Amino acid sequence: MLSALPECLRQTFEAVGNLAYVTSRIPAGYVVQSAGTQLRFADCSLAVRANDVLVRRGGDKYYIPPPSQLFKRASSIALIHEAGASAILRIYDPAPPGL
Repeated sequence: MLSALPECLRQTFEAVGNLAYVTSRIPAGYVVQSAGTQLRFADCSLAVRANDVLVRRGGDKYYIPPPSQLFKRASSIALIHEAGASAILRIYDPAPPGL
């Protein structure tokens, strides 16, 4: 999902399965981000909303549909997105500067 923005974020982990499984795979220390939270990585901004996430980079917008949940630990983020009975967890770190 957010790997489409390699100048901003780099995916470091992925888990796929039911919601209970992927939730259990979130490493310790990640905290769910509430609606209204704004995060910035390079020139990308992420707006956490009630059940989804809106990503902006310049004039482009990328929508992560509901149900989605964003977690944060230090400079890393974890994103859970559900699709039917399946869910996917992806963890991202900021991209190195200059990419």
